[in-house]
Amino acid sequence: MDGSRTVVGTGAGVCGQYVERGLSIFLAKHATVFQAKVYATLACVHETETQNRPENNVSICSDSQTALKALQDVKTMSPLVRQCQKELNVISTWHTVGLYSVPGHA
Repeated sequence: MDGSRTVVGTGAGVCGQYVERGLSIFLAKHATVFQAKVYATLACVHETETQNRPENNVSICSDSQTALKALQDVKTMSPLVRQCQKELNVISTWHTVGLYSVPGHA
């Protein structure tokens, strides 16, 4: 998953080993890259919820250590981060979920 911003706007993208389609999501023009990366994580969670997967493990990778730390933080002021945390907790009841940091592009 990833999030980025250009002069046209901000967007989030999701792809994965078991996702049969790539997701490209346009966000509000003034959304930040941080919000896009958290939203991409939320989209991964929704994809996991809608698929009937026999696997027990779900790995979500991001090049944003800031977003990953925010999602693991106990306190947050961000409604988007809070929503993503709640959804991660929901899928954690039937999947082992891992959030992983991967190198970004230069």
